[in-house]
Amino acid sequence: MLRKLFLSMTLIMVFSPAIAQVQVFVTWLSYDGNFPGLAGADAACTTAATDAGHTGTWTAWLSDSANGTDTDARDRILDGEYQLLDGTVVATSLADLTDGTLNVPINMDETGTPIPGGAVQVWTGTATDGTHQGAGLCTDWTSNSSDLVAGIGDLSAADANWTDVGGGNNCDLYNRLYCFSDVEASPPPATSATTNIPTLSVWALITLAVLFGLMVFANRRRLFKS
Repeated sequence: MLRKLFLSMTLIMVFSPAIAQVQVFVTWLSYDGNFPGLAGADAACTTAATDAGHTGTWTAWLSDSANGTDTDARDRILDGEYQLLDGTVVATSLADLTDGTLNVPINMDETGTPIPGGAVQVWTGTATDGTHQGAGLCTDWTSNSSDLVAGIGDLSAADANWTDVGGGNNCDLYNRLYCFSDVEASPPPATSATTNIPTLSVWALITLAVLFGLMVFANRRRLFKS
């Protein structure tokens, strides 16, 4: 029994795929509803990250319906374990991110500074499940007209309100953006040059050692009894 458990744990630890670690922040700056478009919002996120010393490109948590086709925010970001810049886990996967509850609010800006509490609003245009929220959206983020509205979230919230407070703001108002990294925060487990087997973590090695010890102990007891 122990031998089978040992072999199973070894296979799981060695061959399980690494989970992407995706960093996320909320911008310190606020913007009106004309970025322009999703590309402009992504550029705003990347600029904020670059100015704070981060590398790579970043994607804004926004949805739109440009050219008659809905684009959902959930399809624009990597699936993985979402973390604030200090490593605090916001959600363990895309499914977890969009189930209506976060572990913690996304309330840290690109410099790693927490944003003070309160109803601080963020442009999203995105429902709780990560999909396009509906018509409007500041003419797909190309207008700052006071006659138009778009959906918002609350950065102090860890419930569904983080992305959808159930209402919107006029497009001439200024709100922040949630920004998700387009690259993993940490590389996948290192690979041995000689064996091509992924390197195990310290805890994985400890677990294997304990199981191996139990297996040896059980074998010795069986020998003594015989």
